[in-house]
Amino acid sequence: MDAPTIASLLTVGGNSAATWLVCELFWRTANVAPATKDRFGPIAAVAFGVGLAILAALTLGLARGDLLQAALTGVFAGAAAVGLHDIVATKAGAGG
Repeated sequence: MDAPTIASLLTVGGNSAATWLVCELFWRTANVAPATKDRFGPIAAVAFGVGLAILAALTLGLARGDLLQAALTGVFAGAAAVGLHDIVATKAGAGG
């Protein structure tokens, strides 16, 4: 297995894993009610995914046109992170 890189944040798979980790840190630190997490979790995951992808694109010095592609990757990665969370929560018996 290769070590994670900044460029891996520009792939849906790499970004969704990172987004899932950042979201888990955020929600556990914020200690919000489950209803709030259920309501705002998906939009927060998409926002974190877009932010991570754009940050990675800027770090790598990609052109302006690539920022739109990075944002689109972040949208799909955030949505995938929500699905990943739901699957893990369901398998772990936490409901969902």
